[in-house]
Amino acid sequence: MLSGFSLLNLGRKLNMRVKSGIPGFDRLVQGGFPAGSCILLKGDSGVGKTIFGLQFCILSKDPAVFVSLNQSKESLLEQASQFGWKPKKFSLLYLDPKDGIGYVYERIVREIERNKAKRFVLDSLSVFTSYATVTSPKITGPRGQVFKDLEALLSTRPSPGLFRVLTDTFINEIRKLGVTSILISEGLESDRAAEFSCDGIISLEAEVVGERLERTIRVVKMRKTKIDGGRHSLEIGKKGIKVGS
Repeated sequence: MLSGFSLLNLGRKLNMRVKSGIPGFDRLVQGGFPAGSCILLKGDSGVGKTIFGLQFCILSKDPAVFVSLNQSKESLLEQASQFGWKPKKFSLLYLDPKDGIGYVYERIVREIERNKAKRFVLDSLSVFTSYATVTSPKITGPRGQVFKDLEALLSTRPSPGLFRVLTDTFINEIRKLGVTSILISEGLESDRAAEFSCDGIISLEAEVVGERLERTIRVVKMRKTKIDGGRHSLEIGKKGIKVGS
């Protein structure tokens, strides 16, 4: 029986693709995300990042875990229901970032392994790094200890270098779990390091044109992939997100 990490290595060797669940998107990235890749999904508030992440998880036959650090489970399920989505192999978890990044990471690992997940979304990396300077009395297991140690350092002498170490460590540890992951970013300065560490970057934007809000999507980079890097229209309709020409 192959472990999650062995399957990840096999998927990378075979250049396997993971479907996004977003109509019209996969043609921009050679049929899907590279298996086991870590994708940064960035954009301002209201552009559709959370919906993109939910759709990636829910409209898949793969077991998936969606972890929110800023929105309740009930709120997210209500958001999903407006599109008629009926989650099956899907675990939705709200974690309070004030419990500390070590504890949050420990819970993420536990949830991914418990569900044997192949897909993972964190909403959001921005909140995770923002709370890295907050020390917490929550007990952390051995797997979260590296983040507990970084939490202690950042709470006393925060620096761009330490935030870079935090981001790189988190992304590398998530990769080891053998999941294809999306990390949502609000585009904060503290998330800049993730743009270098992640395998792919997707940028969502919105602009008011007349009385309409026009959303667009652009694939900025995707390792091991020939991308269509142009700007494309993005619509949020009755069935969720779809990408136009």
